[in-house]
Formats: sequence, structure tokens, C-alpha cells
Amino acid sequence: MIYCDVVQGGDEWRELRRGIPTSSVFNEIMSPYKLIPLAGSWKLLMKLLVEWSLGLSEENPSQFMQRGSQQEQDAIGYYALEKDCDPVRPGIFLRDDRLVGCSPDLLIGDDGGVEIKVPAAATHLGYLLDDDPKQYACQIQGAMWLTGRQWWDFLSYHPTYPPKLIHFERDDTFIKTLNQIVSDFVGRMLAERERLLKKGVVPVQSAPATENLTAALAGVLD
Repeated sequence: MIYCDVVQGGDEWRELRRGIPTSSVFNEIMSPYKLIPLAGSWKLLMKLLVEWSLGLSEENPSQFMQRGSQQEQDAIGYYALEKDCDPVRPGIFLRDDRLVGCSPDLLIGDDGGVEIKVPAAATHLGYLLDDDPKQYACQIQGAMWLTGRQWWDFLSYHPTYPPKLIHFERDDTFIKTLNQIVSDFVGRMLAERERLLKKGVVPVQSAPATENLTAALAGVLD
């Protein structure tokens, strides 16, 4: 794996992840319950091809302003106190071919990591009431796959309600299947890129820093 020490949300980070699947969308590629490819991954594929061809990034700067909000800092502080640790915000991890990536919210020591959510109240209550951790498995196990870590925590934090904290151990059987299905998706993505090149689509070489994929996709994938 390749580690790039860049600032999450910055232009370098956005360019490194442009047009490739990252762990946050692995649940759109593989079912965490049946461990099979999802037919709905076509929509994700089209989104990634738009990023690749137009140089647009799915994330917009306002989302990362939100990530730096007081609530997120409170969530990090809660976790650090609860677990008596010193969390680190890393850059991005890439597979050796740079076609799959992961940007962990936090890394803990040499072996662990954390996925943090600071959702709306209704979403957080849904997390509190849902006792099935499998819905998070693709992103969490994918993060362990790409970082080489042995455990990962999922934390949903809301200032009004109790936090939801779930601990995951590395599952190499799950990761092996995820690796294969994501790799198949990447192979399909590369094949579609080639088809687009033959049809005269010339991809830009770098992503415009101020553009937003959401606007470009309006009405395209509906």
C-alpha cells in the first residue's frame, strides 16, 4: 500500500482520490450481508467516470468545513478520553496501483483506526437502535484492508444523545472477498474508461479545485 501525507479535504487529497472507489463507497459495490456484488454499483461507476473525465470531485469544501466543526472535535475528544489514547488524523492510503483508496478519520497507535460520524439527531437515533454492525462492515473492513490495521472502531456522536461505539476486529475472510469484488469493479471501471477514450472522451489531467461533482451530475443519474 501507498501512504500519502496530505491534508484531507485539500486539493492534493482531492486529486489523489478523484475517479477511484474509496472505502466510504465500498457498501455500494458489495453487500455486507451476502458478500456479493451489488447491481446498483452502476450508478457509482458513472459518478467515478464523471470525476475521471471532467476533473470534478464528489466532495465539496463545505463538507470538510463541517468535518472540522465543534461537534467533530467533541467526538474526537470523547473518544480520546474514553479510550485513553492520542488519535491522529492521517492523509490517504492507496492500493499499489492507486486505483483504490481510504482516508481514515483517525488512526490509533500502530494497529487501530476510527470511523467518526456526527450525524443529524434522527440518523444518530437510528444508529443507536440498530444492533446489527454488518451495515458498516464494508467501509470498516475496507479501511483495515487498505491500511493494514488489525482493529477499527465506529463512533456515532451527537451532543444530546449517548454515543454509539462499535468495535471491529480484522476479518481476513471478509477482506479477501471484498478485495476480489472491488478489484472486479475497478477492472470494469478501467474497461469503461477505455470505451470512453475510443468514443472521443478526453479526460482532464487535474481536478479544478472549486468545482463540485454534485452540480455536474444534477439530472444525469436520476
